[in-house]
Amino acid sequence: MTTASATNRTVQFAFGSAVAILLVVGGFAYRSIAVRGESERWVEHTHDVLENLQDMQFAMETVASSVRAYLLVRDEIYLERYRAARSSLERHTVAIRDLTVDNPVQQRRIPITRLCPK
Repeated sequence: MTTASATNRTVQFAFGSAVAILLVVGGFAYRSIAVRGESERWVEHTHDVLENLQDMQFAMETVASSVRAYLLVRDEIYLERYRAARSSLERHTVAIRDLTVDNPVQQRRIPITRLCPK
């Protein structure tokens, strides 16, 4: 009877150990999934900021080239392009401010857009 009892205890200990190990591994897996989800959100956020920065740069270049073109040819079409680019620039600046509200260092780097009157 003691041999059967010892074998039974060994099996119970092995089963308990296996359950404990599975619980620990499950906890690590859950934590890993949670961290991965958070990382994916930050990567997407970074891509949004970079996309808006790129669009803002394009709008600034369009503003500058439209002003130069208007001064050279005096064609009203360039003023329309200037106004559209200026509006786009302001939208992207606001979007970048909103996206970086959690980072004061980046907030200080955002230029204050003071363009000529519309």
